[in-house]
This record gives sequence, structure tokens and C-alpha cells, in this order.
Amino acid sequence: MLLMLVACSNNAVKDQSPSKDTSDSDYLPYYDSDPILAGEDFALHTGTADLEVWFNNNYELPDEPDEEWKLGEIGDWTALGDFDGDGLDDFWQIVDESQKVKIYMNGGGSFETDASFEPTSGAGKKRPAICGDFDGDGKDDMMLLNTTSGRALTFLNTAGEFDIDNKIAAATSLGEVGDFAAADMDGDGTDDLVQLAGSDIRIWKVNDGLIDETEMMFSELNLPGNVQALGIDLDDDGIASLALFSGSTLKLYANNGREITVEVHKEYFLNKSGFALAGNIR
Repeated sequence: MLLMLVACSNNAVKDQSPSKDTSDSDYLPYYDSDPILAGEDFALHTGTADLEVWFNNNYELPDEPDEEWKLGEIGDWTALGDFDGDGLDDFWQIVDESQKVKIYMNGGGSFETDASFEPTSGAGKKRPAICGDFDGDGKDDMMLLNTTSGRALTFLNTAGEFDIDNKIAAATSLGEVGDFAAADMDGDGTDDLVQLAGSDIRIWKVNDGLIDETEMMFSELNLPGNVQALGIDLDDDGIASLALFSGSTLKLYANNGREITVEVHKEYFLNKSGFALAGNIR
């Protein structure tokens, strides 16, 4: 069974107007209406390299996507993360074996059509990578996982670059590697590590880029096949809910910062498929 995880970060409510003039040809069109902003948005990167976005209005997602942008390539490591610390999540991809991350900057509800940054990360697309703010500085970092040892390496994002010679190695193995995501699951402003191993959801605390050896939360869920999981803060309380995306259905499980409920508390049928993402797009 193939299980995939995606990452998200940052929970601040954004202003409704673009933070940058998006009329420039390097940016794709801004959304038409002025929705009420509340919490993080949901997106799918599809098999046609389209980024389809459902804007979070009044803590709810619509039935159909609000916007669609042509971004990146198909089938490569993909994430939304705040690269420059402006509070908006940018579009990240590792698309080849060059060990570089291609980052398409978010101008406030629109994205650059070409990658503006290609920082060296020490990552290759065949090694699992996770994007999240692991030191609480407002910029998303990168964590690479060794699928053999179960250990992780964290590369902190310093001024928009990654110091590949100053990596932080996890002191402990995560055991059965499974798949991973990053999200703030306890509301302290720093992303935690979400591990999906079989039917188990394990949350690991990360402090200054280092995984805490003490497991913070554990939940055993009845998972269908071909699940993607992510953390998404729809209600903007600073604590991400656990979300499972399977087929065309997004199911949310409540999280109070200490435990995840086993009952679904919100469900959306989106009638779309793709690689699930969440973040602050506007």
C-alpha cells in the first residue's frame, strides 16, 4: 500500500489583498473575488502539473477549486512552504538529481511561472524530503529521511539558503519509516513531525531542528488504501488537524494539541485527485 504525506506550515491570517503587484508577467492571475480568509487553504498538484486550490472561506472548503495554476513538473517531490518568511507558502519541488530545490515564489495568491530560487539542499528526489518550520523562525526548513536507518537529517533555512555542511542528525531511529508530514500539531509555532506507519499516526516533537526522542502523540486509525495525510489548520486556532486524503475525499480528525480523535469530525468530497497540499496561499 502506498502512503504519502505532505507538509504545511504557518498559521497566521493573511490580508485579503496581494502583498505584491501580481500584474507582472512573471505572476499568474490573482483570484477574482475577495474571500473571507480563515486558516489554511487546500490544494492538489495533479497529473497535468496543475496546482488546483480550494480557498478556505469561513473555515470551510468549497466543492470546486477556486483557482488553477500551471506549476512545476509531474511526479516529483512537491510541497508548499514559506521559503522567505513572508507568511505566504511558496511552491517547492525537487525535480531532478541535481540536489537542488526549485522554488516558485508566492506573490499573494499567485505564483511565479519560473523558479526564482534553486538552493542546494543535499537532497535527491529519490530520498524522502519534508518541508516545515522546525526551528520556529517563520521560514520553512528541509528534513531528509533515510529509509534504511529510519533516521532524519534537518537542514535549516538560513536567509533563504540551506547549509548542507551544518545538518542536524536525529539521535534516534523512527523505527518503521512509513511516510511523513510536517505541521504544528501542538500550537507552539514550530512544526512537528507526523509519521504514518501502517495504521498508526505518531507525532514527534521537533526542537531547533532536532527530533525529540519522546513520542508526543499516538493514534491508531482505520485507514483505507492509497492514503495521503497532512496537517491543515482550517479553523486558524494555531493547531493543525490531521487530514487524510483518499481518492477524492478529504477527512479531518480533530486535534486539541494533546490527542487526535478517532472519529471524523469533518469531511469533504472534492471530486478531484492529485498530490494533496495545504498552506497559506493568500
